[in-house]
Amino acid sequence: MLFIVGVVTGFVLGLTGSGGSIFAVPLLLLLTPLAINDAIGLALLAVALSALFGTLLNWRSRSILWIPAIILGCSGVLLAPFGKFIGSLLPDLLLQSAFTLLAFTIAVRMWLQAQRDPDNSKIVRANLSSENVPQKLPCHFSPSGEFEWKFRCISVLASSGAVVGVFTGLFGVGGGFLIVPLLRQMSNASMQQAVATSLVIISAIGMSGFVSYLGLADNSAPTTHALIGMGAIAGMTAGYLSSRKLAGAAAQKVFSLALVVVSSIALITKQLG
Repeated sequence: MLFIVGVVTGFVLGLTGSGGSIFAVPLLLLLTPLAINDAIGLALLAVALSALFGTLLNWRSRSILWIPAIILGCSGVLLAPFGKFIGSLLPDLLLQSAFTLLAFTIAVRMWLQAQRDPDNSKIVRANLSSENVPQKLPCHFSPSGEFEWKFRCISVLASSGAVVGVFTGLFGVGGGFLIVPLLRQMSNASMQQAVATSLVIISAIGMSGFVSYLGLADNSAPTTHALIGMGAIAGMTAGYLSSRKLAGAAAQKVFSLALVVVSSIALITKQLG
């Protein structure tokens, strides 16, 4: 079951512009006897590995905005353990209810995005190589293309990374639902650039959250980690191979509906059980 959860997580993460990684936690709650905090910890591993593998698949696309990725990623890495620590202190019912509310919010956003901008729904994390990358980059770059270290831009990137880090550690999500619109609203970055850059940030912050989970967990199971990790990589590979045929507004709407159903059932069954 852990391998299957990893596959689904990697596949959905690859075929959505943002928000796909949130499937991992409710699937773990439905298919395993894990408590919410353990499910979040394992979800962080699946998200981090699938995002890292997706970055390697798309390395040649030249869409990654490295300076914003480093600033956002570093602040997020520092704050993800804090988010995981907060989650370990909360009652299971409160944490899972908050997670379900977040899942509903992301599902609505994915649905609206698919309706309002169907063309951008075809730009997915698993395959970015088919679109030309625009030259206009986020924040401010010099005419030679070098990043200008403006305080306002850096401070917004760093503070936004901190927020993403807390959310990632707390809920076990990748944070793409925050990163992608942030980069686009700040800068006129293309959807392709925002999606590619989000993968780099997600992999770093997700791994930071997972390491902090290991520090808080009562026991560690390397076999469990290996199963979900291999599944995540297999899922991202499947997303890469099928993205040209499956990606689009219709698929994003299906994912959003499935997210509402799965997270709702997970909440009900865990509390009744």
